[in-house]
Amino acid sequence: GARGRAAVLCLSVVALGILWTVGLMAWLGYPFTLLSASLPVMLLALGSAFAVHILVWYLDHGGAMEDVLAKVGGPVIVSAMTAMAGFLSFLLMDLEPMRDFGWQMAVGSVILGILAVVVVPAALVRFRVEPRAIAGLSRHVDHWLVRLGAAIRARRALVSLLVVALTSVLARNLFDVRTTMDTRSFFEAGSAPDLADRFMVDKFGGSVFLQVLVEGDMRDPGVLRAVAAFEDRLQRVPGVTHVESLTRVLALVNEGLVGKRGLARSRDGISQQATLAEYSDSAVHLLVDPQRTGTVIQAAIGAFDTEVVSRVTADIRTLASQALPAAVVTVGRSNDLANLVVRDASERIQLVAGKPLVQTEGLMRDLSASAGPTAAALRPEVAKILQSELVEDEMVLLREGAEVAPLAEKVAAALSAGGLTDVAFTKLLEPIVAASELEDRATFEKGARFVFKRLLGLASGDATSAVLDKVLAKVGPVGKAARARISAIVDDVLASEWAVSAPAGAKEPKALSVAISGYPIVQEVMTRSVHKNHLRSLAFSAPIVLLLLIIVFRSVLLGLLAVLPAALTLVATYGLMGTFPERFPLDIAGSMLASIALGTGIDYAIHFLWRFRAGDLASAMETTGRRILINAVEVSGGFSVLALATIVPMSRFGILTAFSLAVAALATLVVLPALLGPGTGPEATGTGDRN
Repeated sequence: GARGRAAVLCLSVVALGILWTVGLMAWLGYPFTLLSASLPVMLLALGSAFAVHILVWYLDHGGAMEDVLAKVGGPVIVSAMTAMAGFLSFLLMDLEPMRDFGWQMAVGSVILGILAVVVVPAALVRFRVEPRAIAGLSRHVDHWLVRLGAAIRARRALVSLLVVALTSVLARNLFDVRTTMDTRSFFEAGSAPDLADRFMVDKFGGSVFLQVLVEGDMRDPGVLRAVAAFEDRLQRVPGVTHVESLTRVLALVNEGLVGKRGLARSRDGISQQATLAEYSDSAVHLLVDPQRTGTVIQAAIGAFDTEVVSRVTADIRTLASQALPAAVVTVGRSNDLANLVVRDASERIQLVAGKPLVQTEGLMRDLSASAGPTAAALRPEVAKILQSELVEDEMVLLREGAEVAPLAEKVAAALSAGGLTDVAFTKLLEPIVAASELEDRATFEKGARFVFKRLLGLASGDATSAVLDKVLAKVGPVGKAARARISAIVDDVLASEWAVSAPAGAKEPKALSVAISGYPIVQEVMTRSVHKNHLRSLAFSAPIVLLLLIIVFRSVLLGLLAVLPAALTLVATYGLMGTFPERFPLDIAGSMLASIALGTGIDYAIHFLWRFRAGDLASAMETTGRRILINAVEVSGGFSVLALATIVPMSRFGILTAFSLAVAALATLVVLPALLGPGTGPEATGTGDRN
């Protein structure tokens, strides 16, 4: 029948417009993006309204096509122009995909408007679609709309008051709209992606990482100790669940070499640790550049959330400015620096243990009262170990006549100074080793490391053990990794040299700088940009559209009334989002709601006011009201299907779009009749035409 052919014609014209728009994009070389992929759906919402108005008018009234276009063609073209103006405001945005989407939608709106006034009339004539008498449900709807308009006008004060009250309630939450790019919200709770994300959080501390890039000399022991101290505090930043870094890898390598987890105290020792780490696991290259001039600290956060990332990033930047010095220098122990070094160590011990900073003073007393053994105190024990391991057990074969006493004195001095490493010990040992022993270098170094492990316990083991017992008694039980790190912090305090922030005029300071990056930062910036661009687009498009309508209607009042339904739709939609910010946050899909609300709200109002200006309220309700209802029901019904989508943002977009269309229709058919009166109709403009 006529209605079936009209429906097919409407969809065909819209499909043709979408095809032309997408074809133009392909011809110009523009790919589909996350935004432009929604372009067909957006054009369907806008384009179907253009065709529906012409089709319904023709089916109801018939007549020559020139007369149909004279009655309906004007508002269709004006609606297309206002939609184009609204979408062209996207060109002001700083995101290229949004700018591209804006001009593509603007072109699509114009194409659909032209097709509606050219192809639809031609097809109606070519396929001889006959008008049908208004009867049955259509007549009842028309009569009901006329009575509704009369009732609203008779109670205009009450209706206006109710609209103001409802708008005020919704407007209360306008500023509570939550902007987010939370990828977790893309999927329903319990879905496979959600379960995978929960598994990563539970087992590995999170699936999303912030990268903290620290630039400096990563061969320098002092620089690495400053980075490790920063990581102690970074680990306790709220939102950070796990930290992976070069210093932790090197400390583990050192544990494998000498049985103690910590960083070497010489450049040679650091180089050896790094070489072994890179040889054992090529993934270490992801933590440090080949020249070792920078390292990346991987900070895991529980799961991605825009607000969490923003807060964590701000906290890390603040921490870096406070806890990571601009330059580091390694200096001997001194009373002038003791309070600063010991306080910092005491605080970090509590942070590593996961305790509040309430025992700082007590820990400072324990650390300050302790000192490493002197060289004189160490010399007898060192000599005893060397005599046992080298002379009696021959772990390393010495040349004939070699004496261990001079070696014991050098080793004791190095141990007391905290600068003895396995590499340094090997070099001290070489001059008294037999030539035959040096022929098998690997065996020699293996034996030297064994002896070194025993010697290391004299300086750090005994002294650190005593202090560590006192420290752990205060902070309470901790895990193995935390205990090892606390032991390393105590070792650093007891060492003969400290890595401290370089004062002005320091010799050979090692500069440090920090930057924070990673995918969450990109998403955070994009979230801010979406919010800012959203407001910028509305601020530009609303005045342009208003000016256009004032010119078209030749009336400031009618121009304001034409914009009012769109404004109420925006308030209602964003008020709903502000009332339920967790359920309906403003995301990349939601950022298009303003365009839909502006386009459909103004489209309905233009057609309604066009007919009102040519006749009266009853004429507008009878001839335009049903067209508005038909379009709102069909398009909102189509978008409602998206509520069943498994991708949550698409489901939200469908619900909110259907809501926006319903509000736009209600605002046009309820609010405008309450406001239209003497001074706005044909009696005031002299343009009355009841035909």
